[in-house]
Amino acid sequence: MGAGGSTKPEPKASTASTASAGGSGRAVAVGAVSSGGAGGSVARSSGPDPARKTSDPKPSVPKESIKSTASATSDGLPEYWYHNKMPSNVSFDEMYYTQDKDIHSTFDELFKESYVASATRDRKCPTGEHGSTPGGCECVKPGGDPGLPVAFRTRRVIRVEASEMWRSYVKKRNLIRNRRAEGVEPMDPPPKTQSVVDSHSGMFAPLDPSVNELYAFHGTFVRYALSIAENDFNIDLAGSSTGTLYGRGAYLGESITKADEYAKDEPGGFYEGVFAVLVCRVTMGKMNVTASDSEAGEKVKRMEYDSTCGKRLFRELVIYYSDQCYPEYLVLYQRVHAKDVEDEISNVLKRKFFMQVPLHWRNVATDLTKKHFRDHHELADSGYQHMQCLVNQARVAPSRKLQRVLRLEDSSLWEQFVEFKRDLRERLGGEEGISAVTPEMDNKLKVNAVEKDLRALMKRPCKFLKSGCKRGDKCKFSH
Repeated sequence: MGAGGSTKPEPKASTASTASAGGSGRAVAVGAVSSGGAGGSVARSSGPDPARKTSDPKPSVPKESIKSTASATSDGLPEYWYHNKMPSNVSFDEMYYTQDKDIHSTFDELFKESYVASATRDRKCPTGEHGSTPGGCECVKPGGDPGLPVAFRTRRVIRVEASEMWRSYVKKRNLIRNRRAEGVEPMDPPPKTQSVVDSHSGMFAPLDPSVNELYAFHGTFVRYALSIAENDFNIDLAGSSTGTLYGRGAYLGESITKADEYAKDEPGGFYEGVFAVLVCRVTMGKMNVTASDSEAGEKVKRMEYDSTCGKRLFRELVIYYSDQCYPEYLVLYQRVHAKDVEDEISNVLKRKFFMQVPLHWRNVATDLTKKHFRDHHELADSGYQHMQCLVNQARVAPSRKLQRVLRLEDSSLWEQFVEFKRDLRERLGGEEGISAVTPEMDNKLKVNAVEKDLRALMKRPCKFLKSGCKRGDKCKFSH
């Protein structure tokens, strides 16, 4: 097993999540007199999926214990989340393309800090000529052809904001904190992700070292990553196809190099050349540090430990309960090899990448070459509130109260729309992923009132909203 290998099934056409009102797609507001939005918690379905064998991590023998001190971390939502000002009883389950400044350079830095110029038997031969080889075959070793990637570059960052998944994670973290009140031995040396995470608090919420909380990588196929982000890890099916070294669990790693061994693109498909890694917040608690232990999972179930830290070439981080991990970011990235031309890589990176299906649709993981759909989904809680807010901003008298809001997800209609945009972009002389609107055109184009209101709703919430923001309507953040 390794720092990846999906614990999810082939994505289904319909998953259970609350959808966002922002972004592309079509929302239909039904009724506008009586109250009665749809409420609801986030449902999670699981499905089959590959897990895997492992080989790796480095010596990481923890030393003196760190005692739990109340809680240096907040049980509330991370401050930088769009939903961090939502009432505690509101449910949401959404994914967003992050618009934070320098977000790509931050994850590039995270990749660089955690990079290790080594391969294991789990890195597949790109030609298919060589089987599993200790240390990797000649094709994937440094200096080979194409060789081990020399870098990983960020193409798109997606943040997962799911209320029920977050609450489950916090509840589990608190349980471990109470169980290990006497303290736990810290990772030694610290996780490779730690320095970058600590220096970017605007993207990574503070961690609790008293329970060995950290950020780690899980590499997998793009569509599996979307499914995990929607529904969480499916621990029950982990290892069902390839077996595991430390028992059935979710396998993560501190090194992007290791996680990349399990990342897959989609040759000939929409995600060809696009790889995915989940950057997860994990509570390791008391770790069973071992090179090999077939009983590792059972020891956690007996509460002797909370997780396993496998120490081989790479450190393997294994948890056995899905609520011990929160997949906060889904990062799409480009592999860079020694013989790649820098200008060509730069041209790829400057193009804004979008998923095949709108990110906020329940069918986001569906492969449109294999399956089509036409569904109506009722928006609940935050999605409903976004639409009600949009209606309120129209300032219609008397005011209107939405009864229900339905979103139409129609794959054929969506493909027609995408084709129209592609044709229009070509006629305007634009390129894929790059705006065809010139500065001269931009001055003539006027944003309509609905678009202005939507943009206002999707801005990051103002942190001074509750205490009183002095800038009022002039504030650049959302109220």
